[in-house]
Amino acid sequence: MKLRNPQEQQGLRAPAPNTVQSWVLRFGLYELIRIKEPASDWVLFIDHSCQLGHQKCLVILGIRLCHWATLKRPLTYHDMTFILMKIVDGSDGDKVKKQLLEAKTLVGTVHSIVSDQGSDLVNGLKKLVDEQRMLKETPSKIFKDISHASSHIFKERLLSDPNWQEFLGCCGKTQPQVKQTILGSLAPPTQKVKGRYLNIGEMITWGQKMLAQIDDRTGKLPDKVDRTQLEKKYSWIGRFRNSMKEWEELHRIREASMAYLRSAGYHALAASTLRSKLSSLRSCPASQRMVDQIVELVHEQSSELEFGDSIPASTEVLESLIGKGKQMLGQHSRGGFTKMVLGMGAALARVTEEKIVQSLEAVREFDLRTWASRNLGTTLTSIRRAVLNGTKIT
Repeated sequence: MKLRNPQEQQGLRAPAPNTVQSWVLRFGLYELIRIKEPASDWVLFIDHSCQLGHQKCLVILGIRLCHWATLKRPLTYHDMTFILMKIVDGSDGDKVKKQLLEAKTLVGTVHSIVSDQGSDLVNGLKKLVDEQRMLKETPSKIFKDISHASSHIFKERLLSDPNWQEFLGCCGKTQPQVKQTILGSLAPPTQKVKGRYLNIGEMITWGQKMLAQIDDRTGKLPDKVDRTQLEKKYSWIGRFRNSMKEWEELHRIREASMAYLRSAGYHALAASTLRSKLSSLRSCPASQRMVDQIVELVHEQSSELEFGDSIPASTEVLESLIGKGKQMLGQHSRGGFTKMVLGMGAALARVTEEKIVQSLEAVREFDLRTWASRNLGTTLTSIRRAVLNGTKIT
């Protein structure tokens, strides 16, 4: 395939949207199926994306340690390699182990694996390590994603504070009271059912800003916002003035920990360096305990690493990619997985003229349809359509 030069492009019409979509998906499929470089220093990131119904999408990304060592910064999409993607009907330890073994055949030796420690992933990782030992292979090292691990510590600290539960209760009562009023624009953030403690800073920041509005009686408010009504609905925030200072400190400790470990990763001196960086942030017993817990976690994860070695500590780049995949699925995401999941592969690649030519020559439209029919199965939307229309599912 040869791209046209500017002179040849004159007079040509823009391709149809469906054509462009097909190009993107073929590009993504190429990133998934292209041959990976066999090596002994691959680090794999593994996680699931859940949909409505029984299906899950397991995604495995990889990066070589020789590349990670040169970065000295947080990971981006372009640093990662698309190793494996599987649409599965449910997941358990045996399925995860099988998927990891398949990934291993694609890259050679798996040096380390980083995950969010979901129960099925933990079970599968344990089974993989046990099998490697049985075969007298060097077992892969398993590391905890610091984002989820630190959020769990943050959650423990907040749940041990009765004021936090009362604060959430007040937020929950206030939200429906103001939802259909002009004050609805100032309502508390909606609490997430899953992973709420990964983004709890938004709730704390909202509380601090609303407290500032309540305290500043002379401050200018947006048009149509009545201060009397504002104070009537939100005056309860003043009860949590001291608590919010403590919660903000806990939040800053987690954010500072993440900022350091995103770039430095786990390494032999990570725990001592992190304790030094966090020393100025602990001014109350709760924050002192949180610093101790996070430092102990980092020490536990880094204790077996040799001086000079470093392992990525965060799977946020994978979490972000899965979020982008859901965005690409759009309104179809609740009906099951579609071929749009291949857009995740396209997001990882550096787009160059050479790579576009290479991918579109290697992956035809027929290959895209074949992959979709073999890997996606029957969506909930097609089942609904078949049942309600009385047609047969093929």
